[in-house]
Amino acid sequence: MVSRLPADDRGLPRAEPWRIELLGGIRARRGRLVVTEFRTRRAAHLLARLALNARPHSRDELIAMLWPQSAPASGRQNLSQSLSELRRRLENSHRCEFLLASRETVWLERELLSTDVDDFEQALAAAHAAHGADRIGHLERAVGIASAPLLPDVPYDWASASRERISAECDMALEELAHHYEQNGDLVDAFECAWRRVRIDPMDEGAHREFARLFERAGRPAAGLRHLLDLEHELSRRGSGEPDAATRALADVLRARLAELVGALR
Repeated sequence: MVSRLPADDRGLPRAEPWRIELLGGIRARRGRLVVTEFRTRRAAHLLARLALNARPHSRDELIAMLWPQSAPASGRQNLSQSLSELRRRLENSHRCEFLLASRETVWLERELLSTDVDDFEQALAAAHAAHGADRIGHLERAVGIASAPLLPDVPYDWASASRERISAECDMALEELAHHYEQNGDLVDAFECAWRRVRIDPMDEGAHREFARLFERAGRPAAGLRHLLDLEHELSRRGSGEPDAATRALADVLRARLAELVGALR
């Protein structure tokens, strides 16, 4: 695929932006073209770093991040090779400059860049400024975008910090949506949101309690109790001790509810 040239004084059309997707992996899209493979992992990680924080990054910062054990000359050569790899993938035959660099810094052309992380953050911001059905719609869009973790298996501190932040933001949105759906009698969507919260943080007892409580709301206390017993087993397996008081109290409520149902059948 060949992109059009950026607009100039003669009225030529602008180049089509690259969409860099970082949720669930690293992908670059431009129209029908999708780039998912790079010659090295470090080239992909370099693209992710530049896209996630779209500002000029010093060459020394990038070298220290990607090649911390390299001698200065080797680090500069490695960075140059990764930049060449990204240019080959994202610029050659596309007739535009997307990856820019000076003697000191490297950055992406912001006008030719969009990311799924930006879309997620914009949807959350719109939700925070809205009310009622509009707020719910923006929250639904946000959790739909963040359907996979940010940069899974990318080990750097900046990736871990951003991954934890986005997971926490998504968790709060899912919690609000689950409550909204439950209040409106839509238990199917409430269950889906609650289950996604459990998957975001399998050790979040509050999320597990909400999931188990929905089973009781649906008239299935045995399933809710079984879920909490599975949680207790997993906590023990990981050496995290027993469930907290709130989780144990909910398990007692579910046992009592189950006993009522069994008694009513006799």
